[in-house]
Amino acid sequence: KRDGSSLVDSQRAFGLESLSLRAASDLIEAGFKNVMHLEGGFPAWISEGLPTEGSSVKAPLKEKVVDPNAWPNVHASLVAAGIDSLDAADASKLVDSGKAVIVDVGAVKRYEDEHVKGSINVPFLRKIETKGLKVAGGVSSLGSSDDALERNPDFLETFKKSVGDKKVIITCMGGGTLRTEVVSKRG
Repeated sequence: KRDGSSLVDSQRAFGLESLSLRAASDLIEAGFKNVMHLEGGFPAWISEGLPTEGSSVKAPLKEKVVDPNAWPNVHASLVAAGIDSLDAADASKLVDSGKAVIVDVGAVKRYEDEHVKGSINVPFLRKIETKGLKVAGGVSSLGSSDDALERNPDFLETFKKSVGDKKVIITCMGGGTLRTEVVSKRG
């Protein structure tokens, strides 16, 4: 930061923007017990050279405007719940052993473009239904040309139908971390 103070990882954009961490928080709050998180998300999976599927390689994400007060509450609830955060290699081993399934909570289009091989898609957000009206921005697209998005009201029900009581590892294109170590004195 310019004032010389440091940000911890949980305050950085990849924590603030992580759909997988927000989805994990909602799942734990709803009573799901077998929830884990893929540390670093899809980018970490790629960096390990693990298999992916889809029709294209993802484009760089655009910077989004977020509520800076929301993330600390999500982070605190996940830490309090004791969620496990696995690296890509450990997640791959669990999936290969049949002990877990990877659930990508990202948008359907991005999932179709590229995703962790063998994962399933349960979108945490959905396109806002406008019925002919033009929406200027939205939960995830304020000031951008992307589709306006909102929380998917069917997320928990769809998740339960898709995975049942299986152990799950939540991921998204943005990744995310629960780590709070300072990575740089310059922020």
